[in-house]
Amino acid sequence: MARKPRAEIINEFIADAKEGRQPLGVFTNLNSPTIVEVLGDLGARFVVFDTAHSATNRETMSNMIRAAELNDLMTMIRIEGPDKMRAVRASDVGALGIWVQFIETAKELREFIDALRFPPEGVRGCCLYPRIGKNSAGDWEEMFDFANNTLPFLVVDINTEVALENLDEMLEVPEVHAFCVSPMELTIRTGYGEFDDPIQFNLGKAIGERIKAAGKLLFGPFSGVRDTSDIEGAVEIMSQLKMDVWFTADIGAMWTGFQQYEILRSALEEHRQAELKGEEQAANGDDAKDDPESTSD
Repeated sequence: MARKPRAEIINEFIADAKEGRQPLGVFTNLNSPTIVEVLGDLGARFVVFDTAHSATNRETMSNMIRAAELNDLMTMIRIEGPDKMRAVRASDVGALGIWVQFIETAKELREFIDALRFPPEGVRGCCLYPRIGKNSAGDWEEMFDFANNTLPFLVVDINTEVALENLDEMLEVPEVHAFCVSPMELTIRTGYGEFDDPIQFNLGKAIGERIKAAGKLLFGPFSGVRDTSDIEGAVEIMSQLKMDVWFTADIGAMWTGFQQYEILRSALEEHRQAELKGEEQAANGDDAKDDPESTSD
């Protein structure tokens, strides 16, 4: 089965997020292609391979991305810090997106983006052998077009006080598709509150409003919602935080991560079906009122 073009997968993902369909995904640091394949079979829309907190090597990463491609999953690799070589390697193995932590200025961000592009647009070294170019078996034009024109889907973590101070300048960088805010981590790092302080919610909400006003997508961890079976309450919380894309995480605890994902997926589906049924009933009721034959004498 031929995989979808990279640009098509990215564009569909962006459209779902912007149109309120809440694409769900999972962060994983379990070095298992089988886990990734199961996630795709469960209906996940994206998977983030977390190299910041795992020992995943490039060979395993390549195999996990192959597993993701079986279900046309949106794939992202998170790297800890603006390490340009690690970002290029992530792109070389076929990741559709790069998720970067600890970028704190617009200048750092632009330099990081330049490192992902081939000359003359950027400074990335040219090689025809990586997996993204089908290991020198062709597809070079797509590889160059993806790097310079489509561009990898880029997510920037806002998780330090300096980054928060420079957020408005970073929001002006057009190549960035999305930002991620973890209110809990920001609260701890910036000293604005304690681990379980309600100020987390207000801080996350204020930052989210700024990100959305700039036309960027906002990612957020669903771990902040403790009762995922209360879908109405969960949706309300995520809505107030302005989140477009939600994710859970296995982080070494496979059952917890999958269980939370499946509860959320099922609950969201029931919620959407109920909304559609309500809209259909409302439409039928309006039609009946407008139909003269349905009016009793």
